[in-house]
Amino acid sequence: PFGISWGSYMGTNYDGIFEQSGECNIDLDLFAFPGVSCPGEDSGSINLYMGPNSIGVPPYEYFWSNGETTEDLENIPTGSYSVIVIDSNGCQDTITTIVSEYESITFSTPPSCLGGNDGMAYMSSTGCSCNSSNCQFIWTNENGDIIAQGDGSNAEETYKYLNDIPAGTYIATIIHPNGCILEEEIIVPEAASLITETIIENDCNEMNIGSISIYTPNLETSCAWSNGETGFYIENLSSGYYIAQCSSDICSELLEFEVLGLELDCNQECNGATLDDCGNCDSNIENDCIIGCTDNTACNFDEIATDDDGSCIYTNGICESCENGVIIDNDIDNDGICDYDEIAGCTDNTACNFNIYATDDDGSCIFAEEFLDCNGD
Repeated sequence: PFGISWGSYMGTNYDGIFEQSGECNIDLDLFAFPGVSCPGEDSGSINLYMGPNSIGVPPYEYFWSNGETTEDLENIPTGSYSVIVIDSNGCQDTITTIVSEYESITFSTPPSCLGGNDGMAYMSSTGCSCNSSNCQFIWTNENGDIIAQGDGSNAEETYKYLNDIPAGTYIATIIHPNGCILEEEIIVPEAASLITETIIENDCNEMNIGSISIYTPNLETSCAWSNGETGFYIENLSSGYYIAQCSSDICSELLEFEVLGLELDCNQECNGATLDDCGNCDSNIENDCIIGCTDNTACNFDEIATDDDGSCIYTNGICESCENGVIIDNDIDNDGICDYDEIAGCTDNTACNFNIYATDDDGSCIFAEEFLDCNGD
């Protein structure tokens, strides 16, 4: 034979002849490198590589689990992919890989104190974990103003953390080197207040007996008042404004309160009732004196009326009905029989066709001729 280098060729049966039967599985030293897909897009890829230790004989055929027959795959969705590679001798090898998509990781922490500006927001993405990933980071506030941005080329240009910020909503955008864009809205919550509840009390029957109570779960909190007092409760207060400076070991809050000057109302009570436009003493400030019928059994009841003007009308319970606030008379001839119960016919009992059931004469009465009865006799 020609074109064969020097060596030993024993063959399948040691006769120099090679035979192939059944399935031939060999190691083609396959590597499948998946390319991550952009979220919501079919932009994944797989680069199939045959290593230097492959013992296959080219050319090769490729049979992918999604039906493709190319060496590499482009523009594919996320998922698991397998490929069977067959060499020119019919021997084969297979490999499986998974195409994923970029995912974002976000979290935030509130400021240490109410109204503080030491809050923090964080966003990163798969593929951008190191400080030289070349992932672009852009942070904006609710108004769209850019707060921080970097190209991700080094630690100084990588803005995963947005530090020293107040509570609010922030938009983080990451642009991967391949153009994939991830955007997340991150809420930095407000810090909890030192004060959980306040109560202001006063009385209009006596002077200077107002009080203010403050409640806090923080045992390290103390409060100093504008009137020189300290503590969480002050009393014997006249009407006016009072300011409390409440502080813990790291936080401080300024609270303002008003003790109202109360007077006896028109009912000689402390409910704040006043005379409305109709002259009624009313504690409902939304009552602006709407005149109308306030009896809900009346035909013309007005559900928004606040003061009765004596205009209520009622049906007689016999033949009258109420329609849209108007009484309808259903006895036109005023005979005491409702129109819907009337029976038309001859009502003259001397007539030959007298109808004992008729209630409304229709002029149909027939009378016998003089000296004759109704049968003509």
